[in-house]
Amino acid sequence: MEELVLRIKTVLAIALWISFVFSAQNSNGGQSNTVTLTLDQALSMSMQNNRDVLIAREEVKRAEQQVREARAGAYPSITLQTFYTRNLQKPAFFLSFDNKVQKIEIGTDNFIQSVLSVEQPLYSGGLTGAAIDIARIYTESFFETVDQTEKNVKLQVKQHFLRILLAKEIVKVNKRNLEQAQSHFDHVNTLYSNGAASEFDLLRAEVQHANVLPKALSSENDLVLRKDMLKNLLGLPLDQELEVNC
Repeated sequence: MEELVLRIKTVLAIALWISFVFSAQNSNGGQSNTVTLTLDQALSMSMQNNRDVLIAREEVKRAEQQVREARAGAYPSITLQTFYTRNLQKPAFFLSFDNKVQKIEIGTDNFIQSVLSVEQPLYSGGLTGAAIDIARIYTESFFETVDQTEKNVKLQVKQHFLRILLAKEIVKVNKRNLEQAQSHFDHVNTLYSNGAASEFDLLRAEVQHANVLPKALSSENDLVLRKDMLKNLLGLPLDQELEVNC
């Protein structure tokens, strides 16, 4: 009999803990830092924050830059160079006239020279055109990658969004089942205490309650997991509270 009482106390303690978890979740849902999203809002957020989408778009920018680099090979190349020389002492040469040496300086104290050069490729054996075509095809392939990535992310967001809605309903059903099992156990326990129910009836009520408890825990964990997966797709931190609405 003492063992039965111990089991009952254990079940009641677990049930109280489950009730605390559910109440904590409900209270967190009302906090100001909770993000509540519809499906359209979730899809829009994923296109702005999803890491895979952002990486694919950056690859397109890089490919477009390669196209510009390839086209630059067909454009004229203009180079301007400027040189500056400061003569601390002017160059000079000496001439001798009538046994006299005369110094003649040349140049200036400051010398500036600018050189402008223009180069225009006239023929490259098709290399420039081929480089441009390759770069263009390379860019178009990345556009296809971006489009496919966006479609995949949207599909995953829709799937996880709907699974969260389903998981929320399953949690509600299991919570009601747990409350009913707890109520039934309390009722049978009262009857047993008054001698109106047998020990078998009490054990059966305990078993029924114990069978419902793992389902409640499992459905709650599944809901948390699916929310975390959606947060990852939306680029939200895992500690961010998230709620979804139809």
